Amino acid sequence: MSKGKNRGDAIKEIRLSLIKDILESSDPRNEIVEFIAEENRTRKNPLTHSALHRTFFHEFVVPPPLKVEIESADDHRKQERDNIIRLLNIVAEETLIGQWNPQLNDAKHKKAERIYLSGALRAWVPLLKDVVAQILQLYESDEKEKIFFRETSEGNFGLIRGRIKHLFTHKLWIDPNTDIDAKLKINEPKITKQFLRDSGLQASWVLGTDS
Repeated sequence: MSKGKNRGDAIKEIRLSLIKDILESSDPRNEIVEFIAEENRTRKNPLTHSALHRTFFHEFVVPPPLKVEIESADDHRKQERDNIIRLLNIVAEETLIGQWNPQLNDAKHKKAERIYLSGALRAWVPLLKDVVAQILQLYESDEKEKIFFRETSEGNFGLIRGRIKHLFTHKLWIDPNTDIDAKLKINEPKITKQFLRDSGLQASWVLGTDS
């Protein structure tokens, strides 16, 4: 730790470096970057760095420091980075690529716009983490915290893609009732998570285990 830098600042710098590596990766390429306002100023976009920090990175990046040595057999930061990029790419392919089009503003775009309302994003990303944890058979809280800090098989990513597809087939995303948009704009996770549950959108439904 450098002189004059406290532990909290050092940890924050490490976390920001990890996230920067995810956003700037060229191998694999992060497809969602095209839809981040700060990265693509040629149009209106659904995401910002801040929104990603509060959702995907909050849920899926293990907070440093970890009790493993860098480059040790137990350090899976590269796998974590690749897994998160893979997840973001699946999300982009299923909800944004070929769908986000503010100029056209058709039904596909309106659905994507609802999915990325600030309150909606803060509700369905944690739900997605619960779904992924079930697929990976991670049931203990300490294992769920390190959800992608591991090798993740092609088969499991196939299952994850299938559940993401299903998540966004829910009628909530295309219901013409404009009151839904007002509720999903509320930037308070407790409220929007409860609204999703009340609408029947919860992990058991996404996993297909509802009785």
